[in-house]
Amino acid sequence: LAWSAYLRCTMRWRVADCAPPRPQLIQPLRRDCMAAFALAVAQFAHPPTALSKVDGLPMYAPSSGTLNGGLGSGFPDEGFETLLPKVEAIRDSLPALRAAVENGDWAAVAAAQTADTQEFQARALGGIASILGDEAYTALNYKARFLSASRRLSAIMQKPMDERKLGLAVQEVDELTSAIQATIALVPQQVVDQVRAYELRRNQG
Repeated sequence: LAWSAYLRCTMRWRVADCAPPRPQLIQPLRRDCMAAFALAVAQFAHPPTALSKVDGLPMYAPSSGTLNGGLGSGFPDEGFETLLPKVEAIRDSLPALRAAVENGDWAAVAAAQTADTQEFQARALGGIASILGDEAYTALNYKARFLSASRRLSAIMQKPMDERKLGLAVQEVDELTSAIQATIALVPQQVVDQVRAYELRRNQG
């Protein structure tokens, strides 16, 4: 919009150039054009915060057929209404994992770190990153952090445990928690509200 205003001012200036000099007209035109140009440059160099956070982000990407009678939505196979609860479920499982590590319940830790579980986590985190628009690369970074911590935790579990390794295991669980919380924080509150509303409608039948 600011760029368009600048172009309009430029056209007005050119018309004014063709007319006899009229200082009372030309001076305001000059001020208008310079103000419009400054605004245009500012928007390109420093996009408004709201625009930079929302631009390119599908505010709600329903799974194919979820909300439109099974006809397909044109969106990815999974949207926020399925991926956000999956990622939240991963987050909600971590306090129990941390307690198992602290209590030395290695059977419970191993059960939480199976290959199938790690594959599910990788797909959920990759899926939500794919629909986060401008935040996709940030989400992929958090995914990499999460999966690296998960692999390190599994490696620790393969060796005899001592106090030092127990401390390392707790640190890795904390890294898992940090990465998953940061991922969820990337989802705009408007999207979270829409997912909660969708879940409410679904549960009410």
